[in-house]
Amino acid sequence: MTDTTARRLYVYNGGLLSKGRPRRILEAAGWDVQTGLPGSEDRVAVWGRSPTEWRGRTVSELTEAPVVTVEDAFLRSVQPGRVGDEPTSGLLLDETGVHFDGTRPSDLERLLATHPLDDTQLLNRARAVIERLKHWHLGKYSAVDPAIAPPDPGYVVVLDQAEGDASLLGATRADFLEMLTDARQAFPASAILIRRHPETSGGARGGHFRDEDLDARTSWAPDGISPWRLYDSALAVYTHSSLAGFEAVLGGHNPHVYGHPFYAGWGLTQDRQVFPRRERKLTRAQIVAVAYIEAPLWFDARTGQLCQIEGVISDLAARARAWRDDRHGWEMGNISLWKRPHMKRAFGGRVRFVRHLKATEGGPAPAVWGMADAPPGTTRIEDGFLRSGG
Repeated sequence: MTDTTARRLYVYNGGLLSKGRPRRILEAAGWDVQTGLPGSEDRVAVWGRSPTEWRGRTVSELTEAPVVTVEDAFLRSVQPGRVGDEPTSGLLLDETGVHFDGTRPSDLERLLATHPLDDTQLLNRARAVIERLKHWHLGKYSAVDPAIAPPDPGYVVVLDQAEGDASLLGATRADFLEMLTDARQAFPASAILIRRHPETSGGARGGHFRDEDLDARTSWAPDGISPWRLYDSALAVYTHSSLAGFEAVLGGHNPHVYGHPFYAGWGLTQDRQVFPRRERKLTRAQIVAVAYIEAPLWFDARTGQLCQIEGVISDLAARARAWRDDRHGWEMGNISLWKRPHMKRAFGGRVRFVRHLKATEGGPAPAVWGMADAPPGTTRIEDGFLRSGG
């Protein structure tokens, strides 16, 4: 999306200044990340619409160095950063605006409007990306349990968002209540499921809906349910500007959209707002080709280099599966002392070692080394067939 050849990037945000993942991605993309005062040929980076944005904007005005807005790409991590402290998988850079503010131009909007999008190989890649995301139950955040079943078909999904999120562009609880009222009136005989944002269900931030907003046919969607499963049986989806609204598009819906997200205005959504610059009609694969393949900087933490989205999906699928297997913890028997640190690393850290396993309902999953006595359903562990050098 952005030509980063031999350019200096001046940053004034702690997350970008640190040696963390965002800086590593910028450096892998060819940016020389610095502090100080830039020249007019340099660039100033700001993180989205964060509270520290004003620092970079002020420096930009003083020096006439253009601003580059940095944001997470649309596949971020298993858990939200505020919940699981996981680094991002990729970044979106924008020298015009920011993708979530459709009231103004952005690089992503321009690319969606002007890219030829007639390359069969690119579009086939995009279709494969959609299928892999659905198969592995992945999204921007992937801490979901595919085994959780949705309610009986015929319900309507209303998506909540974290309070104060920049993508809301000032929308308040009143705007979300209006959206809920519209859903109830449009579907008077249907159940309404409100899906919490992963950060609100995890307790990191507040949402817009409350228990008092529920009624005889309005309830919370099960926490941890995969959006892919939730959308499969839904009649309709209502969203303000959540990326989960675009995931509903990928799931076959044409959601009702009340805000200004990047995916509205291209013919795949039912929009409450007007998007005069977005005259083109796009397919799901075409939007994915731009927003997930062409635009982002994807990062491989093992090599320290940029990569393609297919590698990110493989890595995220593996980490999501590990989280789903390990999130309740493990209780392990017949584990030698020297093996225990290795077992903790391999099984997510939440491991309790016992002398003898007992059959229990719920709680940590049971596991045992080898053929030691254990209750039915216990996971048995042994060395793999490529073990070590000695």
